[in-house]
Parts: sequence; structure tokens; C-alpha cells
Amino acid sequence: MQLFQEFVLSQWLILSALAIAFLVISRWAVVILREYAGYGLGWMIGLFFVLVYLSVGGEPQTDEPVRFLNGIQVFTATLFGLIVGSIIIFGLRFGMRHARAISLQVAIYTALNLTLLFLVFIAGPITQRMIGIFGLAIGIATLFAMVLFPTPQREQELNIRAQSATQGTQPYNPQNPGAGGGGNNPIGNSRLDEIRNRMNNERRQ
Repeated sequence: MQLFQEFVLSQWLILSALAIAFLVISRWAVVILREYAGYGLGWMIGLFFVLVYLSVGGEPQTDEPVRFLNGIQVFTATLFGLIVGSIIIFGLRFGMRHARAISLQVAIYTALNLTLLFLVFIAGPITQRMIGIFGLAIGIATLFAMVLFPTPQREQELNIRAQSATQGTQPYNPQNPGAGGGGNNPIGNSRLDEIRNRMNNERRQ
């Protein structure tokens, strides 16, 4: 149990998760959207924060004692994560119709991810765990909104898959041609016509 707790709360696990998220954001911005200006702006904002933090005397907090978070810290990190996740899903749903909104979103997501990576790398265990909860809350809010409120295209695809799965599980019933794929089914009729034509051609030969 102790090993599992150390693994879940380890710095490298949080860094790995944020690094994967950063790669996904980078691919989305550079490869899919080809939004180079917004991506570069995000890098500049992130590096600006790092430079300012180091310039004002910020140092790595490696000597902070390891202890558990209290309720206020957990609630704060979770609340801000859910709020940021809701803002992200709102921007992705309604802010992808204008070029400026897309560029601004790319810049914000890139800068936020770079800042979190930097803070996890230099911060103590308490800040690292709060950032981990914050990032997990963002992912939960974003995916929950995608599942509960899908886009019209996604909803149509899900309906088609559900109908296909339902039709595929219905047994063939000769008394009810519409249920199994015969009789009134256009695909079944065309298949029967093809077989009949083939048999007629063989008889003529």
C-alpha cells in the first residue's frame, strides 16, 4: 500500500501526465490546426512566467516536508480544476468558429501546460499534489462534458452505432421480415433479386 501511494503521488507520474497532455496540445495546435502564431505565443507566455518567477527569487522547494493535504487545499484545487475544465470545453464548443478565438485558445492552453510543468518540476510535494488534483479535475470536467453533452456530429455517430448494434442483435424471423433483414428490407430484396437473376441466367445457358 505504501508503494502504491508513493507511485500515485510521485512527482514523475504528475510530470508524465502533464507531458503527455502537452504533446497532445502541441499536436492539436501544430499538426491539426496549424496555428503556429498562437502556439509560439503560448511558449513565450510560459517562458515569461518562468523567467519572472526565477528573477524574483523563486527557488526549487525540495526541502518541504512530505505531508497530506487538508480539506481546503483539496477543495481549492478541485474547484479551480473544474472551473478551468468548464471554460476549456466551452471554448472548444463555441470558440472554434473564429480565427482569433482559436489562436487565443492555443496560446492559453500551451502557456498553462508549460507553467504547470515548470511548477511541478520545482515545487514541493504539497504544491505538486495540488497541481495533480487540479489537472485531474480539468480532465474530468472536460471528458464529462464531452460524454454528457456531445456535439451534434458526435451524437449522430453514437445514434448510428446504437442502431447498428441493435439491428445486429435481432434474430431472423421469417414471419416478421422487417426484423431480420428480409422481406421489406431493401438490402435483402436486392440480394434476392441478384440470386434470382443469376439462377435465370444459368438456366438459359
